[in-house]
Amino acid sequence: MPDDSHPDLSVTLALTVIDPRTAEPHDLLARGRAVQRVADLTRQVAAYFEIPAEEAERYGLRVERTGEQLRPEALIGSVDLLDGDTLRLIVPRSVRLSPRS
Repeated sequence: MPDDSHPDLSVTLALTVIDPRTAEPHDLLARGRAVQRVADLTRQVAAYFEIPAEEAERYGLRVERTGEQLRPEALIGSVDLLDGDTLRLIVPRSVRLSPRS
């Protein structure tokens, strides 16, 4: 992953994200800039699963390869996230998910 010394650096990652409702994997293409925060990526992933933006603020992301839960305030360019990684969208305990229709 690029470092944050290149703020205008674009980032495109092919990721697999585990659906929090069904545990099925979904392939996603995430685009952004190296200086965007992990919270922005979390909102993108949550939007894909049709989770409202106000709820997405409480969700997290975990990298299956390393087991690391990514800090929301961390910059995308500074975390150990690689093209092809599998992410798990971590649902807050206070949220009850209903099946997708």
